Amino acid sequence: GTLTYASGSKYVGEFRDGKRHGRGTYTRPNGHKYVGEWKNNLANGLGVHTYPNGGVSEGIWENGKFKYAQKVTPLSKPKPAKRFAKTPPPPKRSLPTANQDHKRGLLFYKGIGVDKDFKKAAQWFRQAARKGHAGAQYNLGIMSYLGQGVRQDYAISANWFQKAGEQDHAAAQYNLGFLYYEGKGVEKDNLQAFMWIDRSANLGDEKAIRARETLQKALPKKIFKR
Repeated sequence: GTLTYASGSKYVGEFRDGKRHGRGTYTRPNGHKYVGEWKNNLANGLGVHTYPNGGVSEGIWENGKFKYAQKVTPLSKPKPAKRFAKTPPPPKRSLPTANQDHKRGLLFYKGIGVDKDFKKAAQWFRQAARKGHAGAQYNLGIMSYLGQGVRQDYAISANWFQKAGEQDHAAAQYNLGFLYYEGKGVEKDNLQAFMWIDRSANLGDEKAIRARETLQKALPKKIFKR
């Protein structure tokens, strides 16, 4: 079935007892989109949430909250055996790991043994971030927010925080929640703000724990019932 809400949001999918239940797609006017499983009007099960800034949370949801990432990777077909063994190629020179790139970035960021240089720090962090290093992604989020060695850009900052947050980097999750609450680099969204701060608090971040308590008191109760 299809249901269009007064807010402009639209749901296309399965219902039970008048509630979103089963598989369906929920689209909001501000660019948020969730495709996946539902239970009693809440995202519940395997689903994909696409954010206005292009970020994606793919994995398991429980009662409307993202629990952990999970992707389905297709199996590759086995390669046929070769009739004749070939001489193995000479070993390739190993490239720096993401952790090594991150450590080099920290040296330039803090000025340890070298002159402090935010631009060089950002270059090393970017190399590590491309390899999936959550700490480097978080550092680039901070530098983009403050304009350290890179152009100040809240949207880019939010994107880096989300990449790190999806790897359960608690500080990145807290900062992303703050950006949603302030509407910096992303469209202001109190529900997203609470979701990311709640995830950070569940990982033990003390600032997030205090912020979650404040938001629970300050935000309208109705937003928690979406």
